[in-house]
Amino acid sequence: MNNNNNLPTQEKETNHIGSFLGFVLLGKPEWDKTQFINDMKSEWNIEISEEDAEDNEEDIIVTDLDGKRLLVSFIPAPIPDGETQYYAKGNYLWSDAERMADAHKAQILISVLGEHTDMADICDKAKLFVMAVCCALSQKHALAVYTDGAVYEPRFYKAVAEVMMDNEFPIVNLVWFGPYANDKLAGFYTSGMKKFGRDEIEVFVPRDKAEMEEIRDFISDIALYTIECDAVLKDGDTIGFSEQEQLAITRSPGIALEEDTIKIEYPCK
Repeated sequence: MNNNNNLPTQEKETNHIGSFLGFVLLGKPEWDKTQFINDMKSEWNIEISEEDAEDNEEDIIVTDLDGKRLLVSFIPAPIPDGETQYYAKGNYLWSDAERMADAHKAQILISVLGEHTDMADICDKAKLFVMAVCCALSQKHALAVYTDGAVYEPRFYKAVAEVMMDNEFPIVNLVWFGPYANDKLAGFYTSGMKKFGRDEIEVFVPRDKAEMEEIRDFISDIALYTIECDAVLKDGDTIGFSEQEQLAITRSPGIALEEDTIKIEYPCK
């Protein structure tokens, strides 16, 4: 559980609404560009034209797909300054995260940009980003995914992305739900909501009342609702999953994050 509220800024990450950026960490400075292109077609039915594949430099793909610009760039060097190792420590779901981050020798940068008019456009770009990351994870030397202040296990990332096959939104691939505790409180915070034009969310309860798995499910449901329903959570409003439930919403300086966040009252049993 992360007890450090002085989280460093992820320098390579952009906070622009509708912009998605991540890095697939590689154990060796090698990649197969043709395999990536073929995987996008076979796994997601996304065709990258021969012009996009061949006219660019050997290690770069730039393609426009229905107004969404996909950039894939192989970089034969690790992410510097121990950045990935720091964030890997916070992955409570993967015991090898730090070791894999430390072992990486190269990276594949993946970015999706483009104009957007509404939340639906942003979500389409988000899903394209997840698809591209999944295909990059099929590369022979892929070790991990680094995005939004988290380092993900490849098998986990690809497994949770399969919800898109059922036309569900891959919230777990796009928003990191990080645990945090201090002397009095315990709970979770989000990292990634700003990409959707929303404040990050925090849910905390007294430590002696913290059922962490239930809190994580609760905050992920709130985040998914906010995105899928294009909802704006405002200070002073309430939210609930039934007509009777009215949970207070406040906006105030973060507990785990060094920014103003949305706090949701948790229905402690």
